[in-house]
Amino acid sequence: MKCPTTHSWAVPAIPDLECFRAVGFRHEYPRHCHATWAIGVVDHGKGGIWYRGAHERGGPGELITINPGEVHTGYPLQKQGLSYSMLYVGNDLVKDVLPDVIRLPIFPALVRDPVLALRLRRLCRLLEFGAPSLAV
Repeated sequence: MKCPTTHSWAVPAIPDLECFRAVGFRHEYPRHCHATWAIGVVDHGKGGIWYRGAHERGGPGELITINPGEVHTGYPLQKQGLSYSMLYVGNDLVKDVLPDVIRLPIFPALVRDPVLALRLRRLCRLLEFGAPSLAV
């Protein structure tokens, strides 16, 4: 694995969206929460989170999904670290994308869906390397 690196950025064309990527990350996040929806994908390695009182483990082919305001942790499960990408989606963007939804979704900690994980990974790379919009 490469030397540990992190990168965070905003997408000017998409208000209320922030992105984050960690490569070879070895840090253990203590309990914390976000004001946004956190949707991520594991690129390499295995990681764990403590969420809603239980420990969950995930790897490539799985999504990490966390609701706003919910306390959680995050940690790699091997000494080589963990590589992953996260999208932090604000409520205004969720409401713009889902205008007819009355009750916003409640995410599970992990979603095991290799096809969706691959699509999210591709989207994260497009956003990271300058795709002008989600219409790409």
